[in-house]
Amino acid sequence: MEDNLSNRIYKAKQLNLNEKLDKRFDSIPSKLNAKEKLDFLHLLTSGCRAKTKRKVFLLLNVPLHLWESYGIYNRVDFYKPESVFSTSMGYTTGQDWLVERQTLLNCLERAYD
Repeated sequence: MEDNLSNRIYKAKQLNLNEKLDKRFDSIPSKLNAKEKLDFLHLLTSGCRAKTKRKVFLLLNVPLHLWESYGIYNRVDFYKPESVFSTSMGYTTGQDWLVERQTLLNCLERAYD
């Protein structure tokens, strides 16, 4: 099972409802750790204004079981970094990173506006 944002949200929602999970989800965390939050923040907000960075930082601290699940979250992958300096996540771009980054930001903001 892939460790992506969509699967983490699904697992967090199931755990919050005390429902039994498929064993395939055992290796997938149900939270974002501090490094993953910072890497995700950097990925989404590089080149953005300070106000946008603060807003996204606050949204990333909302527990995953409260997030809406969108298909684009399947493209946000998490992996174990090989060193302290490497990133803990990545994004598989479809066609246009700038448009997809804006879509990711909109999906995050939509649930909490």
